[in-house]
Amino acid sequence: MENEWYERDKTAQRRQSASLSRLSLIVLLMALVASMMLPLYQRGINRSLVLEYRTLQSSHLSRAEQQRQLKASISTLGMPESLIDGAWREEIELIPITAQSVNSVARTGL
Repeated sequence: MENEWYERDKTAQRRQSASLSRLSLIVLLMALVASMMLPLYQRGINRSLVLEYRTLQSSHLSRAEQQRQLKASISTLGMPESLIDGAWREEIELIPITAQSVNSVARTGL
């Protein structure tokens, strides 16, 4: 009976140390799993960024091609040949401007 209090404290300590060791084992396993999953997670993020970059790059290239085509069509429409062709279709008469047909107007300063 005299040692009963001593034995109770020892069993409580054993239970506490056993639960502490189980808890540390669980924490260790979770850390191990997390350390194994981190490179996979980073690889997945990297892959999604690469795919998004390629999509943006192809979109940029297609828009640049559209811009070149629009510039080419604008420059083609600004050529005198196309202007004459369009004027002929619209029945517009193009008259050359000569020096005799220009009336000069004097400007007065106010």
